[in-house]
Amino acid sequence: MKIKVQWFESLSFIPVILMSLLIYANSYNVFLADEWDTPGVLLVKELEENVSFNDFVAQHNESRKVFPKLIYYGLAKSIGLNIKHVIFFRFILAVFCFIILLSFLQKQESNAHVFHATIISLLLFSSTQALSFLTSIQIITIIPPFLIALFYFLNPRLNLFSLVFLYVIFCLISTFSFANGMLLWVLLLPVLIPATKGDKLMSKIVLLVAFASFAITLIAYFSDYTRPAIHPSILEGLTHPLKSFRYFILWLGSPFANSFSDPALIGSVIGCTSLFLFLIILFNLNYRRKKLIFIVSDLFKDPWLALVLYAIISGVIASLGRSGLGVAQALSPQYPSMAIWFYIGCIGLLSSFHNPRLRFINHFSIYSLFTVIILSYPVGFEKMKMWGQRCKEGVLTMKLLPLIPNNPLFKWNHNYGLYPADNHPVKNKFIELTNAGLIDLTFLDRKILSRNLENQNTPIGGFVTLKQGTSSTEFRGWAMIPEKQKPADFVIVCMEDEGKLVPLTGLLHNEERKDVSIELQNFAHNDNWGFRKIIYDSKLKKMQLKVFAVDEETLNVYPLLNNY
Repeated sequence: MKIKVQWFESLSFIPVILMSLLIYANSYNVFLADEWDTPGVLLVKELEENVSFNDFVAQHNESRKVFPKLIYYGLAKSIGLNIKHVIFFRFILAVFCFIILLSFLQKQESNAHVFHATIISLLLFSSTQALSFLTSIQIITIIPPFLIALFYFLNPRLNLFSLVFLYVIFCLISTFSFANGMLLWVLLLPVLIPATKGDKLMSKIVLLVAFASFAITLIAYFSDYTRPAIHPSILEGLTHPLKSFRYFILWLGSPFANSFSDPALIGSVIGCTSLFLFLIILFNLNYRRKKLIFIVSDLFKDPWLALVLYAIISGVIASLGRSGLGVAQALSPQYPSMAIWFYIGCIGLLSSFHNPRLRFINHFSIYSLFTVIILSYPVGFEKMKMWGQRCKEGVLTMKLLPLIPNNPLFKWNHNYGLYPADNHPVKNKFIELTNAGLIDLTFLDRKILSRNLENQNTPIGGFVTLKQGTSSTEFRGWAMIPEKQKPADFVIVCMEDEGKLVPLTGLLHNEERKDVSIELQNFAHNDNWGFRKIIYDSKLKKMQLKVFAVDEETLNVYPLLNNY
């Protein structure tokens, strides 16, 4: 029987395996969004040989990302920073976190924990967290909940002195990784009090150490702290409570909202319903005749309530600080990786408490959540693919940096992936960073590409259609490597200037062309012959443009016929 249960438990690792395959297929070594500042600025400081302690504790947005910076810095100094290594490390932390949570579920007497573990696995490795699993900076979102789970796991295995020491260390790591991580100072405290086993003097000493450590940390953290200029004041959230509440409810439903046609409505319904059911369950727990210390000890014997509170308080903080940007901002792609801990904690609580009066609500909550998760997965797969395509495009843009330093794909636009690289000091130093071995990236040879572009004696590599508007140009066509009878690795767009070709940008294949497979009688490449991309640059309309297919291995280029 035990073997059979373990076999079923292994099925809960299917989402883990699926996410590992998605990460492998869609992750790339490229800076995106906040990564230009962290670790970018730190690496420039190292390049200029003036990196200091202050650079590690420097504020980025609301956080002081000391420990993520140490990870980046260690990789850069040892083997050269490859963003994929940090992405992989975040995934490993998520896997260990799931294994720890599974160990708590295994305490149940019934075999229902297998189903609960599967739901938690589906949540923790949900494809709706595409941005968090494909960008290294989102390692900050896994560190606090991982440390919560690990602290609870180690609690019964340590003496009081070791536990207090670990409490301070974990809280410091969490605080100086992610701003919300300072919540651990409060959320882990209920674990320490029962560990004193009723010794009042020891309880006071433990509380004194905890509060003193927390106070010193707060003073250090908020020394020279400034509110990010682009973020609204928290007073705006406090003075508009209804707007903040709407933001919070939508934030709570964000892990599933974008999977439906009306994300604002569905996200609000899911968030409101989930919060309502959680409050019903919480108020029906039978603790009327117990002392407060026993209630706290019982509620916090496992990490579930701590994870729920971590998510709720994080959501409240976000709603007060960000609702001024608009309620819809609650659906930003980084939030699902924080909001999921509410649902993970709730599943754990439902598995821990057995109240006959709550049986219907228990079953309704679990099966409804399972249904919503399954419905959200297909759209999540598309999100993973979309972010993977952006990352891949970003890698190509960076590889072409020596040849095309003013590539329009560096600029901000909703369908570009490298914002805010344009005019960023790290982008201006990127070639030096790579040449110094701090970043693990190989540029495409500028001289060979330039020479091959001047060679007009190569066979035709496909066709391209240009649709030019007042402020944008759409490039659409298909490209191949004639000698190899396979799709081109990418296409390069050039303008003619006094008889010379000046490269402007590089574009990836991103569109299936079954008609090309049929015409060429070549079905070995999944119809991946086509490309389609809109470049937002009004100057392109005045240029004479030429497009070439490129073989990345040899850097040979093949002209595409213009088909206007």
